[in-house]
Amino acid sequence: MSNEFSQGWEAAYGTHVEMGLWSDEPIPCLTRFILELASWDCRTVLDVGCGDGRNLQSIAEAGFACVGVDMSRTALGRAAERLDGRAFLVHDDANSLRSVADHCVDAVTCLDVFGQIPDPSEMLQNFARVLVPGGFVAVNAFTLTDSEYGKGEEVGPHTFSYQDTLFRFFTEEGIKELFADWRIHVFDRMSWIDPPHGIFRPYEHTHDSWIILASPISAESDAVHGAEVP
Repeated sequence: MSNEFSQGWEAAYGTHVEMGLWSDEPIPCLTRFILELASWDCRTVLDVGCGDGRNLQSIAEAGFACVGVDMSRTALGRAAERLDGRAFLVHDDANSLRSVADHCVDAVTCLDVFGQIPDPSEMLQNFARVLVPGGFVAVNAFTLTDSEYGKGEEVGPHTFSYQDTLFRFFTEEGIKELFADWRIHVFDRMSWIDPPHGIFRPYEHTHDSWIILASPISAESDAVHGAEVP
């Protein structure tokens, strides 16, 4: 993430380099995404904002060929230890994905990261760029009833600076507007309890997320998915 908040994540991972910043368990919605992507015969997955690899590990174990991208070198170091060669890891800006070629992966996962990007619409454009025709993006995006809504300094509508990182929360209307140029296959809502994250969030908290699986709308994509092409 090439933005004013990027150093906040490097600092967060650096502070927790020994104990880890997150739980070792993957994000709870990942199981559903893995089943969905497998049902569409996806084989290659790019995990954007892979962090320390806790989600990427489960994706690799499910049999996908994986690439992880993150802006924190400390996080990527921990991911390399965790993955032990089962995924390619790339230091890059999650928003622009400069190191990722056009039309090279079947799916992009972006988990607990979508609301931490200053311009998610630009990020979605780059997701569409790197996907093969008929490819998928799988994301979660925090709702306004997430327990962490309002923590930190408000810097925009439903957007807060927290410990030098960015957290944006989405209405249903707002998230669907961002995906206006995408064919939505799954749109759901899911809540879970997260354990304390060291000094980053030193308390148990509840995340409430929109769960989205979508494909770029195009003639090629619609043909792959069996839709009627106008």
